[in-house]
Amino acid sequence: GDWDNYYCSSSSGIRPALILPSTLLVSDDGTVSTNTAPSTPGSISVPSSIMGGTNISISWAKSSDAESNLAGYKVERSTNGGSSWSQIYQGTATSTTNNVAFGTTSVMYRVKAYDTEGLESGWRTSSQVTVVNNNAPSAPPSIAVPNDVKGGSTLVISWTAASDSDGNLSGYILERSTDGGSSYTQVYKGNALTYTDTITYGWTSVQYRVKAYDAAGAESAYTTSVTRTVTNN
Repeated sequence: GDWDNYYCSSSSGIRPALILPSTLLVSDDGTVSTNTAPSTPGSISVPSSIMGGTNISISWAKSSDAESNLAGYKVERSTNGGSSWSQIYQGTATSTTNNVAFGTTSVMYRVKAYDTEGLESGWRTSSQVTVVNNNAPSAPPSIAVPNDVKGGSTLVISWTAASDSDGNLSGYILERSTDGGSSYTQVYKGNALTYTDTITYGWTSVQYRVKAYDAAGAESAYTTSVTRTVTNN
C-alpha cells in the first residue's frame, strides 16, 4: 500500500523545471551549447569641454558577441571621480544624451554590453572631464543712437556696460539693420562702449542691437535700439 501511494504521487506528471545558467544556450533541436559574454565596447567618447546646464552626447563602439545574441548596453555616470555610479541609459543604441546640471564639478561615463541571457561585458570608462560652470553676462542695459542720421555721414552708437557674475566679461558685438530689423549685419566686436558707423547714402533707416560675451563664449541677450530714419539730402 505504501508503495502504491508513492507511485501515484510520483506519477502525477509534475516535474521540476530545468533552468540553465546564463553560460549555456539551448537551440531549437535541444542542443545545449556554451554562451559567452559580449566583448567590452572598444571605446567611449564624451566631449572634452562640458558646460554646466547643457546636454551632451555620449557615444561608444559597438560590441561583438560570438553567439550573436547581443541585447544592448548600459551606461552609467559618476560625478565624484568614480566613487559611485548611476545608470543613465539602457538600450540598443550606441549613443545617448545626458544633461549635466549647472554646478556639477566633473563627470565621467562608463558603458558595458549585455546579451539575451544576461551575461555582461567589462566596463569601458571615459576620462574624467571638468565641468565649466559659467554664467552668461547680462544684456547691456541701454543703447543710444543719435536722432539726426544723415546718409553719407558718420554717427556714434553707444551702449552701457554689461555685468558678469563670473567676472569674465570680454566684450560686445554690435549689429546693424537697414531693413527695419528683418536682418542684421555685424559691424563691431570688441570691448569698447562706442562705435562710429558710416551711413551709406540712400539708406532709408538704421537700427542697432548689441550683446555682451564672456571669455567662455557665453553671450547675453540683445539690447535693441529704436529705428532712426536716414536723411538723404
